[in-house]
Amino acid sequence: MKDMRHLFPEWSAHMEAFLRSFSLVNAEINIHLTVKVDQHTVQYAFGAKVKKKLKLFSPVPLKLDVTCNTQPAIYGKERCWCLGGHPVCGSRLHVSIPPHAMDQGLFGDLSIQFVTLLSPCVLQYPNLATHISNIQLMVFNPSRVPVLKVPRFFQTLPAFLDFEDLGVDTLHCSSKDVQQLCGTSTYTSEPPSCSGPQQETSAVWQRVLVFLFLQLTDPFTSQLTDVMATEVLIERHLEDILNNNRHAMTVALQSELRNTLKAHNCRKKASVHDLSYFCTVRSLLPG
Repeated sequence: MKDMRHLFPEWSAHMEAFLRSFSLVNAEINIHLTVKVDQHTVQYAFGAKVKKKLKLFSPVPLKLDVTCNTQPAIYGKERCWCLGGHPVCGSRLHVSIPPHAMDQGLFGDLSIQFVTLLSPCVLQYPNLATHISNIQLMVFNPSRVPVLKVPRFFQTLPAFLDFEDLGVDTLHCSSKDVQQLCGTSTYTSEPPSCSGPQQETSAVWQRVLVFLFLQLTDPFTSQLTDVMATEVLIERHLEDILNNNRHAMTVALQSELRNTLKAHNCRKKASVHDLSYFCTVRSLLPG
């Protein structure tokens, strides 16, 4: 128990990150958990205020927590903001299972369903400039539980993405250890190199969530114990599965991010045009 007391803060942070990720994709479940270790007591409470239902390939609908508590400080009181995001169900990528994983009993049709969420929502303000602060990739097993550890595949992902196509300058993997232990990879975007004074104060920072739902169809796996054993195999071989399908995964993620950032890039082009016009007019003014 002495060792547990020393590890309690780290364990608590891991538990909170895990439950937060779990509640995002299981919005119909309200979580109330109290943990006591000697003199330490931690309470966790997660519940969705704004929920969205999506129909995936799975017979059980997906209920996402799309609550957005972030509002631009300069406009938070002056404008009416959408309290929830609008998730988009993307493509479904079928992936091949490596032979050595099959040798250990992993069979069936394995696929990855992509779902993206851009927040906060600014659809009601088409002329408002936006910047992308970060992109988060979250991986879930077929039971929609966060994988216990993010594969190294995602740490090197930025090196294979076309930033110019996505409309961002660059992305840096900035995931913390606690995030990596609950299937989350975070990529931070560089701030804009230059902007006008008005654009700098009014721009809204947005983040992109990309959910990757692993799905397995195996007619010979029906018992709960078999399902649990299969999901353990999937997580154990996930690194090899992703590397075995690296090109297809990179192309799919590039496409999903491009589609999600399409509106942002349109705003970006419009703001650049406005800034160029502003600079031209200012240069023509006397003094």
